[in-house]
Amino acid sequence: EKKPLYPPVVPSLSSSSEATKKYKKQLVRQKIASLESPKDKITALLQANQSSYVLYPIGRRYNIHIYQQWVTRTAVVKELPEAITNTPVEEGFDQVKSQVMDLILQERYYMRRN
Repeated sequence: EKKPLYPPVVPSLSSSSEATKKYKKQLVRQKIASLESPKDKITALLQANQSSYVLYPIGRRYNIHIYQQWVTRTAVVKELPEAITNTPVEEGFDQVKSQVMDLILQERYYMRRN
């Protein structure tokens, strides 16, 4: 029996065609079937059916911050954490500088690629 030389042709995951929807469902089924324990399968099923929402800013209203805190389940604190306030400025600056440099290099690399 000959094995095929090329991988199977599959629809693009970024399109919204019927073939893509069927293929995505097939991938989810395969992932769930490959799991061993029932607990993992139930968790995967619940994660597959989760929907997410994007919260866009409603506008410049005087009390919108309270609503956004309620929706995102966040809180505003009056002071910075002690770990930040007790850190010497030079030490914190060096850490942030190296991270910013890495991010700039990554962005330049990806912008040139695309």
